[in-house]
Amino acid sequence: MKTQNIEFHSCYDELLSKLILMTYELLENNNRAIDNQNGTIVSLVSDEVIQPQRIVEHNSFCFLEHNFYKNTVRMYNNIYDLTAQEMIIYSLLLHKCIDNQNEEQTISYKEIQILRNKRIGKSKLLDDITQKAYDKAFLGLCQKRISYDLGETRKKYKITYRTATHPLLIVNGVQELCNGDKIINYSLGPFGKTLIESKRYSTLVPTKYFQLNFNETMTYQIALYICKIIFIERRKRKDTVTITLNSIMKNINKFMVTQKYDLVKCCMAAYYTGPNIKRLWYGVIMKVDELLETLKGELKIRDFKGTYEIIEHSIYSYDYQYKNVKWVIYFNK
Repeated sequence: MKTQNIEFHSCYDELLSKLILMTYELLENNNRAIDNQNGTIVSLVSDEVIQPQRIVEHNSFCFLEHNFYKNTVRMYNNIYDLTAQEMIIYSLLLHKCIDNQNEEQTISYKEIQILRNKRIGKSKLLDDITQKAYDKAFLGLCQKRISYDLGETRKKYKITYRTATHPLLIVNGVQELCNGDKIINYSLGPFGKTLIESKRYSTLVPTKYFQLNFNETMTYQIALYICKIIFIERRKRKDTVTITLNSIMKNINKFMVTQKYDLVKCCMAAYYTGPNIKRLWYGVIMKVDELLETLKGELKIRDFKGTYEIIEHSIYSYDYQYKNVKWVIYFNK
């Protein structure tokens, strides 16, 4: 079971970037987790009323709902954002759609394991933990509803659906096999078709980042964000691009484990204020260096130079302490 020769398509469309980064802190009064920068609008919508403030209790997310008389706690519902498992599975589903230039595809759990370069059992395809993770990821994606609008953008593209609201994942049929495998006929709907027709994708993200464990999803986000910047700036025929640590931290999420939803977004990494903040920032620096070394080794960039000036013992926030950490990336000529 080798996947070294597979080149994964990663999508850098701002609609997808907003969806991946979205958290329920973006909830508005009309129950839309929304981001409407740069002329496009994308949101996860639901009829369920949920208050957007949360607390952590017993290793699970809860909502702290305020009223005139008292505070009441309501359990977190991840209908407005993606878990780590959902994010990775959706990325693989989208890769296959882009690869075949069609938003309707068929995939099996075995194929997902092969794509992720994970173990396949003989009599039983998956271990119980992986089986449960896949089941929950597919169910979670099906239960979410996406709404998007291109506004006045992309007029030069032949886009079939400029605005739509539909389930994030549409499953048209499931065949269950005796070894625990499932063959799933699925569609990413109008949203998936819009991503394909917008043609903002490439095979720039190295294969190994699609094969990370679920608890390394933040590392996948780092790769996706940096490769997105490279993809955009290289199309402008620039020779270099500078990426700061602060910008990276504002475009990835910190995750935490919960009993019900597994790995969920704690917050944007830049705004994390819990334990081990310094370890988080230093860890991201090392992951960026590793990614850039990989891109250089695969001849996807010519070179890079990191500046690691960190202001220690600052009275200001970590955002200030790390403001001078950056990388200059040199493109191939």
